[in-house]
Amino acid sequence: MKLRRTEDRGRGTVTAGVMVCQRLYESLEPALSCGRLSGFPVEIWPRQCSGDCINIPGFDEAASRLSQKCSRFCVLTCSCPDNSSFPDYPGERLIATRQGAELLLPLDIISEKQSAGEIFLFPSKSPENKEYLSFLQDSCKNSTGLPSGIIIPDTGAGAVTEEFIREIENITDIPAQVEKTGLDFFESYLGSRLYETGYDLAGLEVERSVIEKGGLKKELSDSLMAMDMLGLLVGLKDEENVIETTIELISTLCSPEQVVYAGVRNNRIESVFKLKPKSEVTSCIDLPPGSKVPDISENPSGDGFVLPVSVWGEIVGLLSVEGIGSCARTESHKNTVLLFLPLCGLVVKNARNYYELEAALYERDEEIELRKQAEEGLSGAIRKLNLLSGVTRHDILNQIIIANYYLETAIEDSPEWGETLSPVKKSIDEIHRQIEFTKNYQDLGVSPPSWQNAPGLIRRCFDERVYPAGVEVAIDLPETEFLADAMLGKAFCNVISNAYNHAEGMKHLKITGRPVDDSFLLTIADDGEGVPEDKKELIFRRGHGKNHGYGLFLVKEILGLTGIIIRETGMFGDGAVFEIVIPPGSWRNTGAV
Repeated sequence: MKLRRTEDRGRGTVTAGVMVCQRLYESLEPALSCGRLSGFPVEIWPRQCSGDCINIPGFDEAASRLSQKCSRFCVLTCSCPDNSSFPDYPGERLIATRQGAELLLPLDIISEKQSAGEIFLFPSKSPENKEYLSFLQDSCKNSTGLPSGIIIPDTGAGAVTEEFIREIENITDIPAQVEKTGLDFFESYLGSRLYETGYDLAGLEVERSVIEKGGLKKELSDSLMAMDMLGLLVGLKDEENVIETTIELISTLCSPEQVVYAGVRNNRIESVFKLKPKSEVTSCIDLPPGSKVPDISENPSGDGFVLPVSVWGEIVGLLSVEGIGSCARTESHKNTVLLFLPLCGLVVKNARNYYELEAALYERDEEIELRKQAEEGLSGAIRKLNLLSGVTRHDILNQIIIANYYLETAIEDSPEWGETLSPVKKSIDEIHRQIEFTKNYQDLGVSPPSWQNAPGLIRRCFDERVYPAGVEVAIDLPETEFLADAMLGKAFCNVISNAYNHAEGMKHLKITGRPVDDSFLLTIADDGEGVPEDKKELIFRRGHGKNHGYGLFLVKEILGLTGIIIRETGMFGDGAVFEIVIPPGSWRNTGAV
């Protein structure tokens, strides 16, 4: 029932109209100009809201023009307070409505975003954006501080542009994101408010017939009931529950003989739900799963209707309501259903997205569980191998001791054999060093990486090891933790020991650390001779260098387990500089030094 006009002293007038600011109109234009609200007159004042919008030039002129067309009107703004407090306009003239983003989304969603420190900002192609955005930034600074993010509602009207998003971020230094809202909720909400206004005016107009007023009251009642019952849909996350609730809602509003809902995916019928499964009343959408979506442009029964359930141009379902009765009742109920059906489509789409997300999370959890089981099995195997390795190493060392004993005895008893047996003695000693190395190396990667205090590990090296005197040590490290293998402390100690063992003439040893971009750089530098350019890579290879050459090789292996890089960057002649680079996500500050 379309009751937007009444006769007033022989002249046609419209019961209600809409005033809207230019910025907001750019997002609402499809609904107000060609949608279900297109019958209501609209006036726009030309500038965007920034501060006291009702004092902006053009507001009074627009209000005056609208007053000549309708007896009551609402004022819609992109960010201003409730318009019931606007001065100079009697309360009975204004229709109180929500403002800004609350016109597009339920209040609980708005509250959730605001609790997270986010604000809504409507897009605009106006050249006054810079002035408006600067005003917004100053307002935030003067009140509660800058928000954590800016949400740009995208109603599908074409108001959102990449240029506008860049302009927001450049001027405000606040990250912005686009959120699709559509206009379905807005059309349902504002339609309900305007119908309510029509009903209020009907009681004041004596010439309106009782029948017409009763019809409008019924439409208002149905609209308000539909809006109230929509709250049941918003919280549902299962598509089947959404469909069942929708069918119950239609049954309550229309009292039909049959309601049929067909779920649609990729233009094919996916499932069919009925109010009365055994009813003989038929529907053109009651088709087997997999069937192509039928043509619903015409309804042959005459006492029912079939409507698509869509969101953002995608059909997610079909709704058939049959056996309502008269054509007048059918048309009235159809208009009521059209108020909330778009929101139903949105909830169905959200339910599908939620299901797909749950499935993805379930698959991820299963993969994590399988990986965990594999890691536990691998850890168990490594423990057994380490146990076997330890027993074998102990036995080999015992045999080496015995071999050394008899070798040394033979040399003592027969000195003439000393030169001949000397290579054998060196080979046995080398075997002994290699066996000792495997004792250290076997613990690599056995335990998962853990957070370890870097300054504490460095200090422990000097507490637990005795280094030659005469070297001035300077440590300048912030309190940081590294996510690394359990042998990280041994790696640090090996680098420090390498300086004492190989930096000839060293007088100073400096250990520093600082963030570099998203990484952390730890530097261990001495003032010894340094490393020649052609050996900067070789020193990290197994077996290179003096003694057994395992120190820096072991360091590189320990650090590499968690993506930490070590390199030597000093100038030969000025001393060695070992840089250890901890990647992003593997270090964190824990407080002051």
